[in-house]
Amino acid sequence: MTALPVVTSFTPTSGAVGTSVTITGTNFDNTPGNTTVKFNGVFAPLTSNTATTIIVPVPPTATTGPISVSVGSLTGISANNFTVTVTTGDLHPSSAGMLIYPNPSSDEITVDLGCFEKGKEVDVTIVDLGGQLLDKRLATGGGTITLDVRHLPSGNFILKAAQQKMSYSRQFVKQ
Repeated sequence: MTALPVVTSFTPTSGAVGTSVTITGTNFDNTPGNTTVKFNGVFAPLTSNTATTIIVPVPPTATTGPISVSVGSLTGISANNFTVTVTTGDLHPSSAGMLIYPNPSSDEITVDLGCFEKGKEVDVTIVDLGGQLLDKRLATGGGTITLDVRHLPSGNFILKAAQQKMSYSRQFVKQ
């Protein structure tokens, strides 16, 4: 029987997309393909892994949050957040993608849609981790929308926003 993966630490504790991060812990699986790593819910391809150490780059759409390590159906989550940084001048603010804040939240979230074409309709949906549609709204690109999430149970959800051929998905936590 596989034991629960435990993330004891990671270095560095912050970095930009592409930064190599070393995750240290126990009960990782050193068989290629058996271990999955996510940065705040965003999949990251492993560079190397052993039963106690994983090396992985920060994925392109990662946001600040915990690092999770899954072996089979068991998942261990870091106690601390990894902070995704952006170097001044690297990105135009709208090219950083859709932002959700505060995250986690117990009542309302604000979704920054500045990455979408201003004045055009954006379809905004909330789904659970199983893909079940829980909420659907229309918003306007270039602005923000505030969503009441009090009706959702505590847990992790995916907010998706789409406009023509552009779409973004971000995970958020309802407390």
